[in-house]
Amino acid sequence: MVRQEEAYARLKEAILSLELRPGQPVLEKEWARRLGMSRTPVREALQRLEYEGLVTHDRRRGWFVYSLALDDIRQIFDIKFALEGLAARRAAERITEEQAARLRRALASLAEVTQDHDLDAWHVADQAFHQVLFEAAGNVRLQQAIQSLNSQMHRIRAGHLALEGRMDRSLEEHRALTEAILSGDGRAAEETMQAHLRDVRDSLINVLERVVFPLVGPKV
Repeated sequence: MVRQEEAYARLKEAILSLELRPGQPVLEKEWARRLGMSRTPVREALQRLEYEGLVTHDRRRGWFVYSLALDDIRQIFDIKFALEGLAARRAAERITEEQAARLRRALASLAEVTQDHDLDAWHVADQAFHQVLFEAAGNVRLQQAIQSLNSQMHRIRAGHLALEGRMDRSLEEHRALTEAILSGDGRAAEETMQAHLRDVRDSLINVLERVVFPLVGPKV
């Protein structure tokens, strides 16, 4: 089990960092050699990553890093609407004073990095903001399901292009979400989160269709 966990962590890191790119083969024998282990824990790790939607398997050709198509992105966002909307509703209903203070600080950090237009720092601040929200929602399984979906989306570097054009708008959406959560209005928080995600989805698909696909083809 320890070996399988080691292989899983290393392979997932390689996929999310784009060391292994979408569509690239993942060779069991090669990774077993690199990690200094037999092929069995590598295969078990790949089966786990297949369940998470990060790799795919062909009986004749082997393992490949999964490439997302537009329909995959739409399906992922359909689920995110439901799950993250629920997380926002629960956060509004359950948030403590300490969590509310942390949420305000996280929003202030987002505002600071937005002013600097620092994309890498923005992603860190955004993750911190949503971490507070998830903790306030008080549902670990809900958080894990959302993070699994986000792992699948992480590889789309076009997301940086989409974000670059909407950082200021995204900050205002986070402000509106914070206000809804701190007001205790669960329905407003849910609807605000879903509106935010809808805008993210539309911006991302627009960049993929307008900029990325004409250069690299219809999968990312």
